[in-house]
Amino acid sequence: HVVVMEIRLGRNLLSDENVHHIDGDKLNNLDNNLALVTTSGHMRLHRILDELSGKIRERNEDGTWR
Repeated sequence: HVVVMEIRLGRNLLSDENVHHIDGDKLNNLDNNLALVTTSGHMRLHRILDELSGKIRERNEDGTWR
């Protein structure tokens, strides 16, 4: 997904940029399923989507999300 987005942009991602899978399928790396977001925007987006779906996310021991 990163490579696909970098090809679309014609440059490498910046350190504060992430690629979001619009349909939630991390294996679907089609260009039309990817959105460029900031790191904070990506976290905010997932928090909103989780709230809407009633999903409760927990962190792993290393601080990453499950």
